[in-house]
Amino acid sequence: MIVRLFDKVILIWVLNMDQNKVSVIIPTYNRPDLLLDAVESVIKQTYKNIELIVVDDNSDQNIQNIVENNMSGYSKSIEVLTHNKNMGQNQARNTGIKKSSGEYIALLDDDDVWKEEKIEKQVKKFKQCSDCVGAVYTWQRYVDSNDNPRGYNRSNARGDVTKYILSGGSICPTSSIMVKKTFIEKAGMLDPECPTWTDKEWYIRLSQYCEFEPVCEPLVIRRVYETDNMSQKLELKINQSLPYFIDKYEELALEHGYITKRKFLAELYALVGYTALTKKRYSVARKYSILCMYMYPFKLRNITLFILSFSGEIGYTFVRKTKRMING
Repeated sequence: MIVRLFDKVILIWVLNMDQNKVSVIIPTYNRPDLLLDAVESVIKQTYKNIELIVVDDNSDQNIQNIVENNMSGYSKSIEVLTHNKNMGQNQARNTGIKKSSGEYIALLDDDDVWKEEKIEKQVKKFKQCSDCVGAVYTWQRYVDSNDNPRGYNRSNARGDVTKYILSGGSICPTSSIMVKKTFIEKAGMLDPECPTWTDKEWYIRLSQYCEFEPVCEPLVIRRVYETDNMSQKLELKINQSLPYFIDKYEELALEHGYITKRKFLAELYALVGYTALTKKRYSVARKYSILCMYMYPFKLRNITLFILSFSGEIGYTFVRKTKRMING
């Protein structure tokens, strides 16, 4: 019995020697029930050489105790770090990155979950690619708070994606990305001063140092829902995010061509416009749809924003219901 147990331990140890360590960072704040689902999805990964770091951004609950009590069989493999004050999601991610010891860094939001083979397939993709590839991401499946389907995020962008992102191309939310730590050291961690669209900002910086590759499978289940603070986010995007991105990246976009610069600005205006639509702030949506169309009127997404902003609640509600019927 003891000999067989010893043999099993040795076998697991030898197998893990051939696996590069992946550090998984989960920032969390006041969502213990959802956090446990996220943690469980990491524990169930088929890839085993994983370091799991949960960063509690000063939640009202004792996250350390919650994790230990509910994941008692795995608590030794889970490290919980706690901020003494609320510092924001990006700073929580950075705290985990600083503490990590893995060759690869994977981020997971506390309200998202992974399919069991997510990490394994990303590491395999890294092994198949050249050393220039520093970021591998997966597709995502969206669900609402009741787990009803809400569509997919599917991007096939690969290689040098700087121009693609600046032109309004979408990569993925952070729960899909895995990055070589060496490239994070070159490009920098996530910017705590970035008001919104933090994944876009980080990917622009990373893309200047490494290439991206997709795993074309929806290996992340992402919860999306409208929240009461959406109005605050709209004001934040208008007053802080727009000036932040224009000041930081307009010149870089221009380096990739005059059209790229116009696409870059159009995408920022579109992001604000669509946020205004979700809050039925149609006058604001119209303003930014006009700016968006002025900058780049040759994109279906921009045209759609323009039409919806001027058709008001009837048009917007019809499109939303139609989209939900298609997705569901």
